[in-house]
Amino acid sequence: MPVPGSVKTRLVPRLSPAGAAALCRAMTEDLLERLAVGFRERTAGAPALELRCDGGREPASLEIPPEWKVEPQGSGNLGERLVRAARAAARMGWKRW
Repeated sequence: MPVPGSVKTRLVPRLSPAGAAALCRAMTEDLLERLAVGFRERTAGAPALELRCDGGREPASLEIPPEWKVEPQGSGNLGERLVRAARAAARMGWKRW
């Protein structure tokens, strides 16, 4: 999961496509770790988190906490994907904090 040439493309040519993908992976892993710790401490009884990505739980994908739901992010631009994610979160019971 991040695919060289399709993520952090504005960083190329300063970084190679593989370097940009590695940076994206490192940033995402750091974010997932922080979210896992933060939500575990603050949301007892809250709905499980849902991660939307195209990588799923494949061996080469990121380490995702087993209690998180993983869904494909689907097609469309960033705004369309965010709207779908927000609607799904509302259906799961999440409210704005």
